Amino acid sequence: KSCKVLRFHPRNAQKLLCGLEDGSLTVYNSHQQKKVHIVGKSKTSKDAVTDAQWDPLSEDYLLVSFADGSLTLFDVSRQAELHSFDKQAQAIRSLAWAKAQPGNFVSATDRVGLLKLWNVSQRTPLGQIKVGNTGVLCVK
Repeated sequence: KSCKVLRFHPRNAQKLLCGLEDGSLTVYNSHQQKKVHIVGKSKTSKDAVTDAQWDPLSEDYLLVSFADGSLTLFDVSRQAELHSFDKQAQAIRSLAWAKAQPGNFVSATDRVGLLKLWNVSQRTPLGQIKVGNTGVLCVK
């Protein structure tokens, strides 16, 4: 299994996430010398992780997107899915937390020029912004 996404936790450099091509996740904690494997999408699908972002306000929450357009919020400490969002028509290529608006985040695809604004408590996007005619590869 190859690693598709690699992310350090923004507040805890001891935690490193690896999102794998089979849709599973592995979190390494160098301080505790511990590795946690989360099944993720691999129990129902073999779609690769396309992006993952740690919640900057949480030690354990992780937002993950997949090649099939799925989007999920995980609690790493419980190794459990907290919330799944409506599946998108195409893969989400990039995610970013809206730091000035806790609980909100943005997603982008590489096929259409739409940014979608989400809140972790709702399954559907709050809104969208057309930013061009081609895809967006990265939001930060």
